[in-house]
This record gives sequence, structure tokens and C-alpha cells, in this order.
Amino acid sequence: MDNLPETTQICPNCGAQVFSLLQEVLPKGTQLRSHTYCLENAMGKGSFGITYRAHHTALKNLVAIKEFYPVEYVSRNIETKLLIIPEKNRETYKRNLYRFLEEGQILAKLDHPNVVKVRDLFEERDTAYIVMELVQGKTLLKELEDQPEKKLSPDRVEKIIGQLVNALTAIHEAGIYHLDLKPENMILTPNDQLILIDFGAATLASDAKRKKTRSFTECYAAPEIMTGGEVGPQSDLFEVGMILHELLTGKLPPPAMKRALETDLW
Repeated sequence: MDNLPETTQICPNCGAQVFSLLQEVLPKGTQLRSHTYCLENAMGKGSFGITYRAHHTALKNLVAIKEFYPVEYVSRNIETKLLIIPEKNRETYKRNLYRFLEEGQILAKLDHPNVVKVRDLFEERDTAYIVMELVQGKTLLKELEDQPEKKLSPDRVEKIIGQLVNALTAIHEAGIYHLDLKPENMILTPNDQLILIDFGAATLASDAKRKKTRSFTECYAAPEIMTGGEVGPQSDLFEVGMILHELLTGKLPPPAMKRALETDLW
């Protein structure tokens, strides 16, 4: 964000309007957790949070910090930078904040080479923050975009999908369903190690049967995610299949609901 040209209107990282995004993000130099962390710049924004590049003020190492910021329920005071939570949204906000903290606690216990490592979790400024390792590399989406035919070799796809399945095995065993698997939510390190980095749409297995409106990406989402039905491990595996299709063909898969209505899409 800090290095964008003055004429830039759309953030190249998350697609948000830059003016709107600048109003919503915390400014450079903001300190969190009693001056333990210092924010450097915003790296991206999703439906449930804003992710910042930051550093530990004592150790000087770089980290990524995700702030719980559900854009549908809150806004930010331009002067104080504190969250504004309308009374009508307060209960929904509290419920989702609790889920954010609970998922952060579970993820912090995971130690898997293909899942981003959580270093800290705390509440502050009427919201919560997850501190994670700052993974070096580029998203799988960017890697696809850099290929002449927007696809990868079968051998490379096999390696990437294998790592993704291994990550999901660990996540599912911990009682979490990701529910928003897509190339932009994964980072490839320079040696092709895949890291899952975004769990903003994840749900706990104990909450999977409850019908609810979920955020999703149409080309990848399973039908039960789009309709708010009961989700499970099969929901994540469905999205793995959609990613596999894209990696091998260079084309976005047709949305599941559209395929259910039409038969000649492939």
C-alpha cells in the first residue's frame, strides 16, 4: 500500500478501492500488544480481515498480522482508528469474533509444513489479531498468471496437490474445515513448498451442521457452501478438485450450481 503510485485507484493485492482501503487500514507505525508489534503496511484485505506486514519491536523479525475486520458488520473511525460496530450488528460481531479466536487457538497448535504458523493471538482495540509467520514467495494464483498458458506441468501439479491434501488432512484432524480453497489463498515458496495462508472462511467441525450464509468463491465452492448447508471434509475436497482442474487446464472451472443445470460445460 505504501509504495503504490499516487494515481493508483485499485489495490493490486486485494482489488479494493484504494481510497476506501486507506480509510479502513491501520496506519504505518501503529503498535499493538503493548508495543510488541509495529505495523509496516497492509498486504491485503478479505471479507473477514485485513492482513498487515509488521515486525516484532524487540526481536526485529518480520511477521504477518491479521486483524479481525468483518467488512459487512463494522467500519473504522477515521480519527481514532477504532472499530465502529452498529448495535444491530453487535451480537453477530461478537459471535464471529469468538469463532475467530477459537480457530486461531486451534491453528496455533498445528505444526505442519504446509500450514502457516501462528505465533500469537490477542484481543485489543475491540477486535482480535492473529500473528503469523511472514511467508516468502508468491501466491499460486500469481504463479498461474505468470505461465504462458496459465497452467502448470502435470508433475508440478501432482507435487502441489499432494501438499495441499497433506495440509487438509492435518486441518481436518484438528476439527477445522477451510471452505475457501483457491489459488490466491496459497503461497508457493521459491522451492515450491505450498503454504495455506488464509482461514478467514473456515469453520469448526462442531459448527458444520448449522445452516448459515457463508462467504465463498463461486468457481471453486461446493454446492453446500453456496446454499448454506451442512459442510464437511468433502466440501474442501470438492474445492481441491476445482483447483486441480484449473492447474491442469489453465481454465477456471464452471461453478457447481451452473454445472448442475447444464450438462455440456466441460
